[in-house]
Amino acid sequence: YDTSEVNDDPMRLVPLDVLRELEARGVVRKLNQTLYSTTGVATTIEYSQKIGSALAERLKADGVDAVILTST
Repeated sequence: YDTSEVNDDPMRLVPLDVLRELEARGVVRKLNQTLYSTTGVATTIEYSQKIGSALAERLKADGVDAVILTST
């Protein structure tokens, strides 16, 4: 996986600039205050499931309706 473009411009991975523009135009109602990031290298499936469940609960508690999942 070539990360050179993301290293040059992190917005290629997490397009906060575009999302903030969409939020300002009313296309996206409101962005969550927290950006979540995890690592997957050498993470066990069991632990990944725990992380996913915990993040899902936090997002539900925050009233989040949609998420963007990106890979690296």
